[in-house]
Amino acid sequence: MSYRILPLTVLFGVVTVLAGCAGPARWAEEFEQAANCDMSVDDVEKITGRAVIEREVPSSYQTHVVKDGRTILWLVMRDHKLKSVQVAWEQVMKMRVVQYQKRTLCLPTS
Repeated sequence: MSYRILPLTVLFGVVTVLAGCAGPARWAEEFEQAANCDMSVDDVEKITGRAVIEREVPSSYQTHVVKDGRTILWLVMRDHKLKSVQVAWEQVMKMRVVQYQKRTLCLPTS
């Protein structure tokens, strides 16, 4: 009887570890690398293939968001132009959100 339970226990352990180690979707990483200063919302939507949602309450790290599954792009836009991007993803089994460092796309003007 206990020999039947062992494979299920091992399988559950492997699934748990893999779910906790999963990173962001490839589309988000590819967008982060392709992103440029002052891209428009339309540009972001064309590259990601996903809708850009404006946050009702913007913050310093996100004024807009693109979300698909467990992957999230936090965007900062000023006057509808992209200024920074940050890739994040949910680790469901660990009940947390992990993110890459925020990437500032525009150099400050003097």
